[in-house]
Amino acid sequence: MARGFTLVELLAALMVSAFIAVMAARIFHSGNVQFMRRVSDSERLAALFKLKAKLQTELKEEVSRCSFGRLWLRRGAEETELTVRLRERIPDLLSADFRCFETASDSASLVEWTDRFQPRLVEYRMVLKKGPDTDTLAGSWIK
Repeated sequence: MARGFTLVELLAALMVSAFIAVMAARIFHSGNVQFMRRVSDSERLAALFKLKAKLQTELKEEVSRCSFGRLWLRRGAEETELTVRLRERIPDLLSADFRCFETASDSASLVEWTDRFQPRLVEYRMVLKKGPDTDTLAGSWIK
């Protein structure tokens, strides 16, 4: 005796298939969202590492002035502000703040740099905007 599918069985099979398709789409969507978030985080970290590497390269040069959160470096006879140099290579840089210190006369502490010799310590704080996120890079450089 040949038996066919009833309408109820056909609808049940369609419902199960639709449920499986919706679940597969949700899993794909959540995986894709997580992947895109991780890619964005990786790009932000890469931008921070690039900024730090460029900054450390630039700070090896002679410091000519350091005041009001700005730092000027001398390359030959040319003097340029470090933030301007960094923005040429890293356009996502929003702001940069620098503080320069030298060893005090008692050799036990650091004081604000007074342009006598090269500063002993340069502290920096930079804000980088990559996409909708903003990151801050803070640290110091010992000469």
